[in-house]
Amino acid sequence: MWTEITRPHYERSGLRYASDLTDVEWNLIAPLLPPAKWLGRPRTTDLRELLNAILYMARTGYVPLPRRWVVERNFAWLSRNRRLAKDFEKTIESAEA
Repeated sequence: MWTEITRPHYERSGLRYASDLTDVEWNLIAPLLPPAKWLGRPRTTDLRELLNAILYMARTGYVPLPRRWVVERNFAWLSRNRRLAKDFEKTIESAEA
């Protein structure tokens, strides 16, 4: 139950999403993440934003599309646009004028 003492402690008004990390939470987690390697390309991804995205997907219930749906959509496109997918130059007779 929320009380007047605990409500300001858990306030998340300054964040984009309710699942974003506060500065205090980030300071606890940041030392546990691997440092950038000194060889290779420099890191271009902000780890805090990456972790915020993972937490957002975990909180909202991310569900990937099933692979079958992707295959069915491709076959539906082929059957709908058969003239675009057909090879008109398959035989010599069709290639000649």
